[in-house]
Formats: sequence, structure tokens, C-alpha cells
Amino acid sequence: MSEFDDFIRGIGSDIKNVAEKVGKKAEETFEISKRQAEKMKIKGHIQSLYQQLGELTYGGMKNGEDVSEETGALIAKLDEAFFRIEELFEEITAIKNGTFVSDETDWDEEYAEEIKKIEAVVLYVLQYFEQGVDYIKLFKIMYFAQREYLAKYGKVLCPDTFKARQKGPVPALSNKVIKIAELHDEDVLEYPDLMSFIESIKVQDQLVFATKEPNLDYLSGMERKCLDKWYLYCKDKNSKEELSPESHDSAYEAAWERYQRDPQQGFLSSLEIAVAGGASEKMRNYIYNKELLMCE
Repeated sequence: MSEFDDFIRGIGSDIKNVAEKVGKKAEETFEISKRQAEKMKIKGHIQSLYQQLGELTYGGMKNGEDVSEETGALIAKLDEAFFRIEELFEEITAIKNGTFVSDETDWDEEYAEEIKKIEAVVLYVLQYFEQGVDYIKLFKIMYFAQREYLAKYGKVLCPDTFKARQKGPVPALSNKVIKIAELHDEDVLEYPDLMSFIESIKVQDQLVFATKEPNLDYLSGMERKCLDKWYLYCKDKNSKEELSPESHDSAYEAAWERYQRDPQQGFLSSLEIAVAGGASEKMRNYIYNKELLMCE
């Protein structure tokens, strides 16, 4: 084969790669647009529910009627609507980051392994709390361990994505699974990738319990040691009065500020978390360059 033929073949390969990237970008834009449209529709539904709730409450108080059952049903519908909006925010962010897997797509093996790793981390922490643990304490143990691990080793201990919420950083996927388990969602079959994770926990009186042992094959000795350290640190502290304020570090504050401007931008980056954990300049540069490569 001549050099000219190699040259032509190379051009053809480049054109194909560009076409695939353009096609992927168009598909991402379409998927985001669908979710933005659904989000707007749900917001309109929420306004209608608020109006109904206000009118019902006013009428009940004015006429001395017990409308608690009706208002309870409306509040449940509002909770479902807000839960779906939060899911849409997470899906849009995942699409932008290239980590979203649609219901119509076979589950990516790497993504499935990440879910198993997150499940192992959650169950490892929960095994210490036989009487259950509140969400805040569970999430803070996970976050503090993640922060130290990133600062020391430049990689995540848990592949969950942390987002800024009022009481501190929250692991997005773990939070989603706990909410589904708590609501006893009848549509649980819509989450085949999360089925094992959902069934591995139970939620009662706002406390989370493990229903099975963690798979230690997914946790290294260093990872378990780090989780052990932060369990011991957090176990006797008050979740709301001590752990929540302590988690409001520089990474959280930066993400919270973004969240106030745009709820889709309230995620903490690995670099921000590492800096908050006291990472050295060398480690910061390492993480920065690694994140740049992931964005290419």
C-alpha cells in the first residue's frame, strides 16, 4: 500500500471520528432538551399543586373542616414532583459529563462496577450502625473519607458525585437510592441498575440500615482504613449541630454558591474537594491535569 493510500485512509478515519463526535453532541443536546422540557412542565404542575394546597388549607381553616387527608395527598404529589426535578438535574449533569446511561441503552460495565463500589462503601459504613444511622451522619462519613483520600492519593475513594445541599455535601447516587428505598417506590423496576443497591438497605424513621454485608472485594485496605477513621470520628458527634457545619468547607461553599445561581451546577469537583482536604500543590496539579484529560 502506498503512502498516498495511507494518507487517504487517515483522512477517512479523521472524518469518521469527527462525524461520530458531532452525532454524539447532537444526541446529547436532544437528551438535554427533552429533560429541560419535562422540567418546565413539572414546574408548572408544582405551581398548580401549590395553588390547590393553599385554597384547600384556607377553605378548611375558614370553615373549620379537617382537610388533613386531602392536604397530605397534595404534599405527597409535591414531594414526587421535586424528587423528579432533582433527578432531571442529575441526569442533565451526567449527560454533560458523558456518564449518563439511558434506559434504552445496555448498562455499561464500568458504570455497573462503579455502582457496586458505591454500594460497598455505603454498606461498609452501615455495618457499624446496627441501630441505623441518619442520612447526615452517613453522608458526612462518606464525604470526609472522600476528602482525605483525594488529598492524600489523588483519586476518589467512592465514585459517587457529591452535590451541595443545605446541610452539606450529599452523594448524589447514594441519596437517590435511599430516597427510593424510603418511599417504597412502586416503580423500582424502572431502576434495574440500582436494584441490588436498593435491596441492600432499608429506611425506617429516617434511619438507614444495611440488609446485607458489604462486598469487601470492592474496598482496598487503605480505603477501609480511611472509612474506619471517619466512622470513629463521627459516630458520637451530633449530625446537625456538629458534622453538618464542619462539612461546609471551601469545596462546599464554592459549589453552594454555584447552586444558588443554577441548581444544575451544584456539584463539587474532585479538585475542590482535594484542596479543602489540604492537598499539596503537587497533588493539586496531578488532579487538575487528570480532570483536564477526562474533559477532552
